[in-house]
Amino acid sequence: MQAYETTLILSPILPEADWAARVSKYEGLITAAGGEIKKKEIWGIRKLAYPIRHRAQGYYVFFQYQAPGELPRELDRNIRLDEEILRHLTVVAKGAPARPAPPAPELQPKGAE
Repeated sequence: MQAYETTLILSPILPEADWAARVSKYEGLITAAGGEIKKKEIWGIRKLAYPIRHRAQGYYVFFQYQAPGELPRELDRNIRLDEEILRHLTVVAKGAPARPAPPAPELQPKGAE
């Protein structure tokens, strides 16, 4: 199982019950496919960097979970069918911190030898 993070931006004009229903729906998709939700954060309504579908704000939801490799594709398909989701992003979460890049070799200007 691989670790993933998914962020959803839902339409801010939905009633609160609809936000909760959609969050439950995607939680259910993850767990039904054999995934395990590690963290769920409701960030609430936040201002968007630029308008999306004539909306200046969006309702943000964040999931961190472990799931089989085929789940992100199925989750993406379901999210794309939902017209009330303005944007979404799923990334592979790295468990260990990234190793720093090796130092770049010293560059000398031509003829400086």
